[in-house]
Amino acid sequence: MMHSTEQLLPEKVRTAMLVFMAIGAAFFMIVLAVQGSVLKTPEAPWGIVSLELAWSTVKAEAILGSWSDVTNSAQQQIFLDFPFIVFYSLSLSLFVAFLSRGRESPLTRFGAKLSWVVLMSAPLDVCENLAMLFMLSREPTNALVLTSSVCAALKFALVLSVFVFAFVRLVCSVARCDSGAAGVHVRNWK
Repeated sequence: MMHSTEQLLPEKVRTAMLVFMAIGAAFFMIVLAVQGSVLKTPEAPWGIVSLELAWSTVKAEAILGSWSDVTNSAQQQIFLDFPFIVFYSLSLSLFVAFLSRGRESPLTRFGAKLSWVVLMSAPLDVCENLAMLFMLSREPTNALVLTSSVCAALKFALVLSVFVFAFVRLVCSVARCDSGAAGVHVRNWK
């Protein structure tokens, strides 16, 4: 049986960790946005994300060609992403665990599992980064582009699932279909 972080750590520790990780994630998001601004080109409108989700060697080659003068910035962007991975993956996991507090229900059980599953975004992001570093130092191959794109797509799906879960949790708290963080009563929807 999976345990939630609620069972493993006291609430004050979880809250402090969530705040610390969220601040760290926000800090690195800002640093990455500023540092990576030079990577936005017509071939790479989303900067490094364009390379993450290139899906073909032709597109990856075009993106890398548009970065010929800023290859070092692309490498720095990827190296800065490694500490960001720690902060965002842990903050998302703790956020879902926080939202999963309350009475036992299918939604809280799902949230407890999601809080662990979302941690898979970290190794996916590491694999994606390593593939991009190889592309930057050598040349894009089908295997590297596919590895980067599949890992990035799965990572983004996991991150999106957190926001979908948060939205559903909010709707259920307001609609009183689940015991939310505010302690609303459970209601059967059979």
